[in-house]
Amino acid sequence: MKIFVTSAYPYDSRSNFGSTYLRESAVHDPFKVHCLADHPEDADLIIFAEHHPYDPYFFKVLRDPVYQKFKHKCYLYHDNDHSLTFLPTVSPSIQLRDYNPLIHRSYAYIFQIDHNHAVAAARGEDHQKKYLFSFIGASRTNPIRKAILSLDHPESYLEDTSDRNSWELRESDKKAYFSSYAQVSLASHFILCPAGISPNSYRLYESMEMGIAPVIISDEWIPSQGPQWESFAIRVSAAEINQIPAILQAKEKDAAAMGKLARQAWLDWFAKDKQFHLLTEACAQLHQHRSKVTASTYLKQYGRFSEPFHFRNLLRFYKNQLKKKLGQAIIRL
Repeated sequence: MKIFVTSAYPYDSRSNFGSTYLRESAVHDPFKVHCLADHPEDADLIIFAEHHPYDPYFFKVLRDPVYQKFKHKCYLYHDNDHSLTFLPTVSPSIQLRDYNPLIHRSYAYIFQIDHNHAVAAARGEDHQKKYLFSFIGASRTNPIRKAILSLDHPESYLEDTSDRNSWELRESDKKAYFSSYAQVSLASHFILCPAGISPNSYRLYESMEMGIAPVIISDEWIPSQGPQWESFAIRVSAAEINQIPAILQAKEKDAAAMGKLARQAWLDWFAKDKQFHLLTEACAQLHQHRSKVTASTYLKQYGRFSEPFHFRNLLRFYKNQLKKKLGQAIIRL
């Protein structure tokens, strides 16, 4: 298939580089089944690869001239934490309660603003293990994380980072933070990967990249297709958090083998050279159902604007849009 990769938002190398990332992935694609198209009219599928735009519901995608002309073959990839979209979407942020197989596919984070280069350089299989499990992350994003941080086990490392965001740190502080995170991870048999604002987590893929078995604690997480998750990951429900030490103690002897399988799964399914092909395959699956998708398919999505979060978020979006237009009008005067 020929794939046209684009974005509806002004290019910004820091906050909206998804389309560039996918084009780079296509260059190194080992499968060579699909290829890039230079123009949307020549493409079999069009992928809007978006990151964290100022438009939380991707309305600008829906107004984009490419979408308006070729909407029958347009698909959206995004990793916005609160997933609510109005065209077929592939995303790591889709919740199980909202999942509709006609218009949704769960997927991984294919890129992130602040990639931890210490993680990319780390390999956990032969590292001396000091901790049964570890978790370094902000508790403020989900009550599950607060429960995790209250676990008591002598061979655990638990650190609440609610007082800082990595992307706001000075470069030297960020480097030290990333290095510390990687070193604690390498010293752990298991890494806890709880839901945050999203049901998914960067931590899950970082754990796999380092070759350390992840413990997925997210009742709303939907596993992406492909990896044999049960062979290298442990799933724990929110109701079972207090049992985590006992569950992992029983699995400690398997941790090294699971870590190797996790690393191989990352190479097979989540490394950069695979993303153009695999994301295209996910969109192609949705394309097979396109004739079944009607306006009524999105009724549940529109109904979610009655939820307090989305209602407030929508009002905030329109308020900011109005302020922006007023500001532009004043400048023109």
